[in-house]
Amino acid sequence: MWEKIEIYFFDIMGLLIPGVVFLTGIIFTFLFLISGDLVNDIHSVLNKIVIFKLIYKMDKEIKKQIWLLVVFFVFNAYLVGHVIKVLSKLYYWFFRLIFDKFINQIFSLFIKWLGSRTRKLIRVIQIFNSWKPSLKKFIKEYIKDIYKFIKYNLKVIFVFGTEDYEKDNKPLLEESLKIINDRYKTNFPTKWYSIYKLSKIMIYHENLKNMNDTFLAKYNFYRSLSFICFLQLALLVFLSFHKGLLNDYAHTIVIVLLVVNIIFWYTFHEKYKRYFKLCGNETLVSIYYHLKTTENK
Repeated sequence: MWEKIEIYFFDIMGLLIPGVVFLTGIIFTFLFLISGDLVNDIHSVLNKIVIFKLIYKMDKEIKKQIWLLVVFFVFNAYLVGHVIKVLSKLYYWFFRLIFDKFINQIFSLFIKWLGSRTRKLIRVIQIFNSWKPSLKKFIKEYIKDIYKFIKYNLKVIFVFGTEDYEKDNKPLLEESLKIINDRYKTNFPTKWYSIYKLSKIMIYHENLKNMNDTFLAKYNFYRSLSFICFLQLALLVFLSFHKGLLNDYAHTIVIVLLVVNIIFWYTFHEKYKRYFKLCGNETLVSIYYHLKTTENK
């Protein structure tokens, strides 16, 4: 049963649901935020288009065949999901160039410079030495925990690249490629992409049980949702500067939606990077286990 579900799991989670979320978000924004005058203007424009005239005339018949609208919505959500998936890759690629390759590098250099200056101006160690050892240890550990918390969250928010797998598993990559090259008389380079593509083929043909495809679907899912939240934030910021398009009570809703989308963006952004690494890690560990268990056969 699970094997049949697994065939469509990626399409449903990675493409269909993000498409549904995106279209629903647009509908929600228009229904709850834009002014009645703008709705009337849009309605007048649509009335001049032949296809929409026919739809309005067939309103009663369409309501009787509501399943056709559902099928139409789901089909278009699936198509939109493909677009969202591709654009979300470009979105992360672009922001890696902006933050990971540029802003974060400058910020890191600034922090190092500030740290060196601070150590010269303030002699905190002399103050610590006058305190009781237990109190000194407690304060140092507490400050260290705060530093780890801030560093982790800054990395989550402002870092858009992610690791292919756990750094501690690098020896598995090297040994796996060594076994593959010896066994199949090949000369694959010691690079992640080489082992990943070959591993996917071997996992499929050897029918190895693992969570790779599930993690793949999930990281595509969370990356798309992160991108959708970013688009919603951009739309809300745009509308907040064009208040003539909004209704009288939209100001409060815009603030609420901004907060909600920021929270969701942070969540999906963090989960995308986590599942991306889990996907690569699962592939690497699975192929290493398979190669080692079949080494002497």
